[in-house]
Amino acid sequence: MEIDPVVALAEQLRATERSLEPTCKTWQDDRMVELRTASLVIRRMLETTQPTSVMGASELIAIAADRLTATEFPYIADLRSVGERFGDGRRILSDLIWLRAVVAALDADACGERGKRAAALIRLAIDGATKPLIIYRAAPVPHEEDDDEPQDGGNVTEFRSRFGANPPLSALCSVSDRNPAGR
Repeated sequence: MEIDPVVALAEQLRATERSLEPTCKTWQDDRMVELRTASLVIRRMLETTQPTSVMGASELIAIAADRLTATEFPYIADLRSVGERFGDGRRILSDLIWLRAVVAALDADACGERGKRAAALIRLAIDGATKPLIIYRAAPVPHEEDDDEPQDGGNVTEFRSRFGANPPLSALCSVSDRNPAGR
C-alpha cells in the first residue's frame, strides 16, 4: 500500500521549515530564499493534493488550524482535536458533520481570505476522511490429506461430503455449532 501523498508532503514541509530556522539565524540569504520558495511550493501542492487516508486528512486539518488565528476563529482547539482523532485513525460521524459546518462558515466569509483557504483544505480533508477502507483478509488454504483416514475425526470429510467445496455461510455456522472446540 502506498503512503498518503499528503503525509509525505507534510513531512517535506516540516523538514523544510525546520532547516529554515537555523538558516535565518546565520543570515544565509541565498539559502533562506531557496528554503522559503520550497516551503511555498510544498504548501501550494498541499492545497491541491487529495488525501487518500484519514492520516492525510489529519495533516490537512492541522495545516488549516495553523492558518487561522484564535481571534478570527474561536474553534481552533476543536479543529485540532478532530485532526488528532483522525491521526489516531478514528473517524466519527459527528466530526465529519462538524467539519462540513465549519467549511460552510468559513466559505461564508467568516474569516476573510485566510478562512477561505482553510476551508479549501478542510474540504479536501473531508473527502480524504470519507474514503472507504479496504481490509484484505486471507483464509488458510485447506490442504488435502494423503492417507484415507481423516486426521480431524471425520469432521472435514463429513463437511465436504455434505456441502461440497463452496458451502453456504449457514453450513459453516452449523458445523462450528456442533463442534465448538474445533476438533
